[in-house]
Formats: sequence, C-alpha cells, structure tokens
Amino acid sequence: MVPPSPGAGSINNFVPYLRYLNRLAMPLGVELWEEDDAGKINIMFGERRCRANIGGRVLCSTVVSTRGALKTHAVKQHGMTVAVSENMGKPSGPYLQTVWEFYHNIMDKHDLLAAAEHRIDQEQARLRVAAQAAVNAQMAPVRHGVRARAGQLHLGKMNNVLHALGYQVPCVNCSANFANTRICHFYEDNDNLEDDSCLSRVHWDLEG
Repeated sequence: MVPPSPGAGSINNFVPYLRYLNRLAMPLGVELWEEDDAGKINIMFGERRCRANIGGRVLCSTVVSTRGALKTHAVKQHGMTVAVSENMGKPSGPYLQTVWEFYHNIMDKHDLLAAAEHRIDQEQARLRVAAQAAVNAQMAPVRHGVRARAGQLHLGKMNNVLHALGYQVPCVNCSANFANTRICHFYEDNDNLEDDSCLSRVHWDLEG
C-alpha cells in the first residue's frame, strides 16, 4: 500500500523519494531500464541514478543532478534512446501517483533485501563464533594437559586440534615414518625430546 501522496505536483517531500536521493549507493534490488517495443527506455520523473545494464545485470549507477542530465548520460554513454514524456514540466495527478508508487516500491524492496542481508551477516558471525568456540574447546584441555597422564602425550586431542586448525594430519614425515598412521606422533619416543622429525611438532610446546 502506497502512503498518502506528499501533495499535488510534487515529490520533493515524499519520504521514499528523499531516501532514494540521499543514499550513497543505488538502493538494493533496483531493476535495470528495459527497452519498450520501439527500443526506447522510460526515465521516471525525478530519477537521478543511471539504471543502464553494464554487464551481468550490473547497473551503471552514475548519479546526476537532474532528469535531463540523466537522459543525456543515457544517450551519450550508453547509446540509449529515451522515450518522450508529456509529464515532465507539470506532471498530472495520475502520473504522479505512478511516480510515488515507483519510489515507494524501490525503497520497500531495498528495506526487505537489506534486512535479509543483515540476518545473513548475523548468522555468519554466529557460525564463526561457534567454530572458534569448538576449536577452543578442543584446544584448552590439550594445552593445559598435554602430558597429564603419566607423562604421555594426548595424541588424539592434539591431532583433533590440528585438524580443526586446518593443518595436514598426519604430516609428510609421520606418514613416512609410521606405516598406515592416521595421526602425527610428534616424536617416536615420548622420553626423547630431541626427536623433532614430526612437522606438526612446531605447533606445540613439547619441551616441558
């Protein structure tokens, strides 16, 4: 439903139109200019942003100060032909109603798309936090208790963390040194701290 019109012969105090003018970027979801059967485009009363398709349905979005300047831009920069309108000087009431609906629909669609993008951003942020929390949950008991059980390494936990952080497990050296292994061993003998052939060893403080 379109809000009450701002007054006969004017769109200058129509809120959706003012929002359209004051945005730094083209509103989301704006449709490109489509040519009519005569190969002409219709530039709406009050338009200031170029809706020419510059490839892949991407809009030019150049901003100008008047509809006349926009018409010149469309002709010279995009080779378009602009339909003549009889409602440019003093628009009729029915035509203004069409104009109000045009800008109202533009900003209404923009608001819906912006809200959807915001929800997506929030969900992505939530997933990033959850993923980091999962890594931290695996990391904490390992970093504080690597050698907690009778001096033995918690190999399973350590390898799980490496997987979560995106490292190769087993590393090249462990694959070569241990037949059919699916984990890194950090060193063959837990009592031999001089053996550092495992490439994953650098990710852990194993000297203590």
